[in-house]
Amino acid sequence: MCVLAAGCGGGDDSAATEPAKTSPARTLGSLIRAAHDGDERAIRRLLTRDSTVAPSELEEGLGTFYGHRPRTLYRGGDWAVAWVRGERRVEGMRERGAYAAALELVGGSWRVDLSGKVQIRILGPDPGERTGRVPQTAVEMTAPSALAESGLWMDGAVLDVKGGGTPRRGTIYGAPATPLAPGTHTAVAFARTAKAGTAVAWTFTVKPA
Repeated sequence: MCVLAAGCGGGDDSAATEPAKTSPARTLGSLIRAAHDGDERAIRRLLTRDSTVAPSELEEGLGTFYGHRPRTLYRGGDWAVAWVRGERRVEGMRERGAYAAALELVGGSWRVDLSGKVQIRILGPDPGERTGRVPQTAVEMTAPSALAESGLWMDGAVLDVKGGGTPRRGTIYGAPATPLAPGTHTAVAFARTAKAGTAVAWTFTVKPA
């Protein structure tokens, strides 16, 4: 299993710097727009063939990020991670949130993988938790076949991570190199096999010193 680091490739490009057909960020942006509009046909075109999520679930979740611009967080070969964060309205309440997606390059176009075949369980910090300024971020990953790649990011910066486990179940963890400022921060985790991938994003709060 390749734990993402400088030697594993990657990038932090935005939708504005990539052609539409080859941009993970633009694909996620199109999916957000389709979810916001309730356009089921457009949603299906933007997902991998074995994705199983219901369009109504995306409308209530991902669609609430409409108006915020996604960014490409990582790109390596036929796989990429894109994310979006910002204030949104959920059940009438405004909150800051984040969403990340694993994308596969299929036929020259990026498609969001929502198959759920790779599972990521957040071990810490918990979503919404108040932490110290150097929190250790950790996730557990499980898959039906051997994990090929994984990684963690904090506020868009890749973490130097360590990990262990078996080919189909593993844990990775890491902490920021410098203390985080008080306020809301976003963590992203990614894991994939040769044929399926998953990314998750969540927010937590660093307490004032």
